[in-house]
Amino acid sequence: MNHADRERAIALRVAIGLVAVFVALWIVRLFLGFATGSLTDQPGWVLDLVYGVGTIAFSALILLVGWAIVTRQPRNAIGWLLMLIPILGIFAFVVGDYATQALVTHTGSLPFGRVAAWFDRWLIVAALAIFIPLFLLFPDGKLPS
Repeated sequence: MNHADRERAIALRVAIGLVAVFVALWIVRLFLGFATGSLTDQPGWVLDLVYGVGTIAFSALILLVGWAIVTRQPRNAIGWLLMLIPILGIFAFVVGDYATQALVTHTGSLPFGRVAAWFDRWLIVAALAIFIPLFLLFPDGKLPS
């Protein structure tokens, strides 16, 4: 096995791990979202369904585009950034729902509610800030010279 094959195999394992983290965070998000009511706060069940399915589909699409780039070109930073954006976004949702559960829904039921609320606000900033390097690195994953 040469260096390029080894690099692709490592990238594939890391990408599989990131997809597993993404799926696990979505499962936690669904449980916490229903517990806090954040998934059912839209007016009407149709909007709840559209919001829920749309959010999952859009974030999974970004993750899968990142997966496709990472598994073919492991050194391309765009693929890794595209995999990181939905993971940070869903992690922000999970932390936000945790903070809501700890501070609003059942006050004091979970520890570190204020810390979770702080992380919730800053994770959204980080997830959105990652879009900036995407434009700088497009199309080949390297900065323009």
